[in-house]
Amino acid sequence: MEKFQRCIEWLFGLPDLPVDERRKRTLLFVCILVAVPMISIYGGIDWYEGRRIEGAIIIGVALFMISIAYMARNLERMPRAYRISAGVVFLLLVYELAIGGGEGHAFLWFYFYPIALFFLFGRKEGMIWVIATLSVMLAFLFFGLGAYDYGLGVSTRFLMTYCIVVIVSFALESSRAYYYTGLLNEKKALEEALGQVKTLRGLLPLCAYCKKVRDDQGYWNQIEAYVSEHSHADFSHGICPECAQKYYPEMDLYGQGSK
Repeated sequence: MEKFQRCIEWLFGLPDLPVDERRKRTLLFVCILVAVPMISIYGGIDWYEGRRIEGAIIIGVALFMISIAYMARNLERMPRAYRISAGVVFLLLVYELAIGGGEGHAFLWFYFYPIALFFLFGRKEGMIWVIATLSVMLAFLFFGLGAYDYGLGVSTRFLMTYCIVVIVSFALESSRAYYYTGLLNEKKALEEALGQVKTLRGLLPLCAYCKKVRDDQGYWNQIEAYVSEHSHADFSHGICPECAQKYYPEMDLYGQGSK
């Protein structure tokens, strides 16, 4: 899967895009690569069998999808193209639903629609598209607006199974968004933590007598000042037992007494 993803990214020039945009365009390109040959075949069959209008519409949609792939290959921002693509596919599905395309089975293509909607637009906008789709489907399936009668039984079963697909698609997108947001928050916290870390590397020129450190500009600094500037460490001063005994024997700071 990783090799396939890299192949798609190389073929369509995606590596420089943000992760979420690469995800959307990868799905778009895969759908186009799979759908264009298939619907072109169906369009050719309809044309050959005398359904010229239906065949021409399907072939026109295939050409439109190719143009969308070209735009996705060359544009940095694609929200409008996504919406136009979803609208064109929706009109094609409604047309097939209205005329009973594929001897009344073309409506099965609707099952893939909510998956793509939530994937491209997220939960909120995707749900708006789904509700609009359901409204149109109800009009054609149960109120006889189309030229094809699917029957109450088929219409009811299709509506129920379509709602199941919608619910599962919504749940998958919600789960993806939840964990993706969590990963982004973890990444941000890690970057902030790394940004607060300073380390000292290399050799430090240290005076053998006064213990000052020479910086890159050639100045000699107290080791406390140098370390504080190049790290997040702060110094507090005290006196070790040996120095206390050596310099302040009369104070007996550590209770050792005079030697």
